[in-house]
Amino acid sequence: ESNGQVNAYNPSGASGLFQTMPGWGPTNTVDQQINAAVKAYKAQGLGAWGF
Repeated sequence: ESNGQVNAYNPSGASGLFQTMPGWGPTNTVDQQINAAVKAYKAQGLGAWGF
C-alpha cells in the first residue's frame, strides 16, 4: 500500500511504510521484531527461517 514510501499517508489515517493506524497499539514493536530477525540471521544465517 505504501509502494515503499516511508512517508506515505492515506485518507483513512494510515501512515508510514507499514501503513500503521494511529491508536491501534504501539509502533515500537516493529523495530523490536526487525531487531530480533536480524539477530537470528546473524546467529544462524538463513537456517533461522528453515532454509
